[in-house]
Order: sequence, then C-alpha cells, then structure tokens
Amino acid sequence: AAGFAPIRPATMALAPLLARSSEELVASNVSSSTMEALGTLIGPLVGGALAATAGFGAAIGVAAGIHLVCALLVAGIRTEGAVRPRTGRGVLRDLLLGGRTLAGEPHPRLIVLLFGSQALVRGLLNVLVTVAALTILGMGRPGVGWLNAALGGGALLGGLATVVLVG
Repeated sequence: AAGFAPIRPATMALAPLLARSSEELVASNVSSSTMEALGTLIGPLVGGALAATAGFGAAIGVAAGIHLVCALLVAGIRTEGAVRPRTGRGVLRDLLLGGRTLAGEPHPRLIVLLFGSQALVRGLLNVLVTVAALTILGMGRPGVGWLNAALGGGALLGGLATVVLVG
C-alpha cells in the first residue's frame, strides 16, 4: 500500500506538465484510468495465481519488480520545458499557502474535496470487499482477490465506454 500511495497523486500532478493541449490532457486522464482498471482486473488474478502456486513471497517479488520497471520507465520522461521545484519556503509554509488558496477558491477546493472523497470511498470499498468475501459471501481469502478483480473488470468496461464517448 505504501508503494502504491504516491502513484495517483504524482500522475495527476505530472499529466498537465506533459500534455500539450487540453485534448491530450483529457486523453491522458482517460487512458490512465483505463490502465488502472486493467491493472485492478489483472493484478489480483496474477497475484492470486502466483500466491497459490509459488507462494506469497514470489507474488510480492513480482509486484516489486513491476514497480521497479515502471519507475525506470517513468525516469525517462522528459518535459519540453524545465520543471523546477520551489525552494526557499518550508513545507509548513507551502501547506498553509495551499490551505489559504483552498479556503478562498471554490473550484480548486471542489476538486480537492472530490479527490479526497474518492480516496475515502476507495478505502471503504476495500474494507467492504474484504468483509463481504470473508464473512457475508463465505468466499474465503481468495474471494477478496476475485471481488477486486470484478471491480477492475467493471472499471475497465467503464473506462472503455469513456474512450468511446470522448473519442
């Protein structure tokens, strides 16, 4: 979970820097969501198969290897202009500035609240899937993976429908 935590925020922060037009930004968001759904579908299936046949250590090792390959691929991304981090101010000062901005600007505040709500619902869903698989449906531990894969399948269908709608 700690390895996955920074991925979505980093993607959302970098996409506007890499897109050359609003169309490319929309396309990157749609493709990112669709690929995330594909991973949510395939990941539990492959992880479960690895855990069942080669053990949990092998499944975790494969996941770590995939993360490493992805990190190396992302390291090769370059933007057209220089992107420099802000320096000279402290983290606390930046957080306070961000808080003041959110307090005074309704549109960024709405976006941040929506992302926060999405993270909250995703966390609740993870617990619900686990409880449903283990106690309500009696599927056992493999059921958690099956239900997560089903969520990924639904998200993939939704992502593909979005691609059709957006063009």
